[in-house]
Amino acid sequence: MSASAVSQPARWYLGSVAAFMLPHGLQMVLLPYLLAIELQQPAARFGITQMLGQLPMLVFLLFGGWLADRVDPRRLLMALHGLAIPVPLLLAVMLWRGSPAPASGAVRKSMWAELGGGLSVIAADAPMRATLLMTAGMGVFFGGVFVVLIPLAVRDLSAGGAQDISAAYIAFGIGTLTSIVALTRRGGLAGTGRALVCALLAGCVALAPLLLAPPQAVFYLCIFCWGVCGSVAMSMSCSILQERAPASHQSRVMAAFSLATVGGTPIGALITGLAVGAVGVRWATLMPVLGVAGITLAVLATHDVWQLRARRA
Repeated sequence: MSASAVSQPARWYLGSVAAFMLPHGLQMVLLPYLLAIELQQPAARFGITQMLGQLPMLVFLLFGGWLADRVDPRRLLMALHGLAIPVPLLLAVMLWRGSPAPASGAVRKSMWAELGGGLSVIAADAPMRATLLMTAGMGVFFGGVFVVLIPLAVRDLSAGGAQDISAAYIAFGIGTLTSIVALTRRGGLAGTGRALVCALLAGCVALAPLLLAPPQAVFYLCIFCWGVCGSVAMSMSCSILQERAPASHQSRVMAAFSLATVGGTPIGALITGLAVGAVGVRWATLMPVLGVAGITLAVLATHDVWQLRARRA
């Protein structure tokens, strides 16, 4: 479809989505940075904070699906985004009024040189390099599942609507929270590399039943299990990178981690949409399953990830 064929309302919608994703991407970097590096929060409190961030989704997703079928979604989105403005604006004012001027006389490199320095730290460390490769594979292939495959599977496999899509995302969120609570109560896992590999492969297994167009209850169970595995994989990869990064490069390493996860989603969304259009939802499920499994096994064969353990276990 050419650019001229896109209607004016569609352009406004796409522009608003892009404007929304920009601060969302910044938040994906800044929140872990503030918790883990600036505030030096322990793992348990880090997990609780991330859990609290997921709770509103669980509370309001089902209600949002019900509401979207009964009111004008455009006015609803505008009202919700308007209501979301005051809190971050107030936080920004408070931070601005209470901000330590940067130290004078410090010699700083250019932004691009410092970003390259963070990537070079990861490239020079085999465990960090392996972790980022597997995380990038997860970001591309599993990201496409989350934003494209799940809604289309609800539509094509069970002729569902907005409430069914909401229920699928709730199942994913419950799985994520379940794993966060379990990891928090346990105090983390010692075998971080082993847990990361197993979580990624188990996530592929959890998605595989979609090839058979399962009943709706089984579909939700698969999404729940996939959410559990995805949360474990994210926690383990974040822990590995955070522990192995030098203090001078921690924020840049965590930014690279967020880029590998969030940055891969647009690519995954594109190729997942093309795959579903070409072969349908069922066979398109093979792409993320084989993609993540293939990258994980390739990294496992070339890097000693299996023996990697937490330094503070």
